[in-house]
Amino acid sequence: MVLTESADGNPASGRMGFAMGTAADGTAVAVWERERVNDKVVELSRRPPEGRWSDPLIAATLPKSARVGDMVVAADGTATFSVAGVQVAPDTYVGFLQTWRRNGQLGPRQETPSGTLLVGNGRGDLMSIWGAGTDRQYIYRPSGGRWSEPEPGPGPSPGLLPPGTPRLAMDADGAVHWVAAYAPIPGGERARQIGLRTWSPATQKWTGVQRIATVDDVAETLEVAGNARGDLVVGWTDVDDDQEGSRIVTVRSAFVPAGGQTPRPVKTWAAQGHCTYQPDVLGADLDARGNGTVAWTQCQAGAYVAKTARRSTDRQAWGAPQVVTDSRPGGLDGQLSVNSHGTTMLSIVYFGTRRIAVFRRPPAGAFGDGRYVTPETAAVSSRWKASLATNGNATLLYRLAGPRIYARTFE
Repeated sequence: MVLTESADGNPASGRMGFAMGTAADGTAVAVWERERVNDKVVELSRRPPEGRWSDPLIAATLPKSARVGDMVVAADGTATFSVAGVQVAPDTYVGFLQTWRRNGQLGPRQETPSGTLLVGNGRGDLMSIWGAGTDRQYIYRPSGGRWSEPEPGPGPSPGLLPPGTPRLAMDADGAVHWVAAYAPIPGGERARQIGLRTWSPATQKWTGVQRIATVDDVAETLEVAGNARGDLVVGWTDVDDDQEGSRIVTVRSAFVPAGGQTPRPVKTWAAQGHCTYQPDVLGADLDARGNGTVAWTQCQAGAYVAKTARRSTDRQAWGAPQVVTDSRPGGLDGQLSVNSHGTTMLSIVYFGTRRIAVFRRPPAGAFGDGRYVTPETAAVSSRWKASLATNGNATLLYRLAGPRIYARTFE
């Protein structure tokens, strides 16, 4: 289904950002930006299970500088989204958060600085974080409550430099898990590491840094996911660079049990091969029981392939990796989704054909053959979103060449 196209009909009318999420019952919610001749509108649509997408609702009319950020959908279908880049004066930009309730009403805007991270859970608790270095702040909203006043984010960590952009996850109780790559202060003795800090809604305090894994020189493409009870799965590329022409890129993953327990041993999956593309992490996700999955790309036997591996909670160990697809030809990109029951979906965009294919794996099985979900005659842009609901329904949002955004749902 076509959700929207630019009113001026110009395929080159600018970037069209969008975000999407699904509720526990399979309800899908989408938000996107649509550029017009003199401004930009932010629009929303909702699709109930076994139903059709609603007519677009204009949530905001904004300057063309505005852009859609993240979206979090609670279990009941209430959706909260972020907008950044709203120009209010020369060289001055702000953002805001807004909630679209299940009954179709829009809540009031919560103004924020431009460019925030948004995380939430199924109950409807939310946190938004912004800033950089040691100058970070957050606001928190419990389910059914109001946004708090801004509070300082995680403070300095002794012996460690402030990290870059963290990855966030929230458990069912509203605790927020912050995972980031840390480097030691110049001349310091602490190791480069993937570190975890946790915020408690009871104390409203952040813990110190708990080391998940050490890294060689740089951790890249960090991916993190959490489940309702607070388990985390982390995937990243570890770069060992001697600054003299030798650069080894390795894919690694780790599982962190809920409750502040010691992270399990790190698993190493792939090292750089003789290939145009270096290994890269596509995603990490896990189900309600803590069975974690990581997906990555690597060269294998002269081909560029996408692989996944699954960690079993029952066996307390990672299984053997599975090749899901090759690049046919050229490179590829992908997104990983795992629902609470353990059904897994890997959506792939092939650079050679610019088509999207979807591969599924049942909770106790292996990936089968993929199915194309975009036409052979149309090229997909570099942006798409994929989501897998608890009931197994998969929804994709994507843009083909031109200004149209499409949505497709299938079982």
